[in-house]
Amino acid sequence: MPSLVRRTVLMPFWLAQVLTQEKFFARNPVIGNRWLNEHGLHTARVVAACRLAATRRRRLARLIAAEDRERFDRDGFIVKRDFLPPAVFADLAAQIRALRAPAREMTEGDTVTRHIALDPAVLDRVPAARRLLDMPPAPASSAFAATAPPNDHGEHDDRNQKPGEADWF
Repeated sequence: MPSLVRRTVLMPFWLAQVLTQEKFFARNPVIGNRWLNEHGLHTARVVAACRLAATRRRRLARLIAAEDRERFDRDGFIVKRDFLPPAVFADLAAQIRALRAPAREMTEGDTVTRHIALDPAVLDRVPAARRLLDMPPAPASSAFAATAPPNDHGEHDDRNQKPGEADWF
């Protein structure tokens, strides 16, 4: 019976997670429900996420150059060649090579992707990363390309931004 009580207590939480970024099917019996997903739950969540991302990008579009928006729409990413001054790039590369920090690893086919959180402790050990994140174009471009909400780790928070304030491109 404790399992039934637990499921009953957690059901409102699980239902609410349908409207969040939760992706772990095994942890949430609503999101992971085969019948609901076969009847459109997963598809509806993907469509909603795409619409939210498009809305966010429309809101942030004024903060980046038109050619960057066009490249992102065409290619799905923005490339900034020689963005960093050579000395900052050399410092960043050396500090990252020397960094030993916990990483999340994901393998898809032959590709291995490792993510290291840029929390305050890591940024203290990699000051060139902090300099990069503090450079004006980095926050606007990364916020435009990202779909996650702004945070204090380099994504731009445009809530107090005035039109034209970042038009230095």
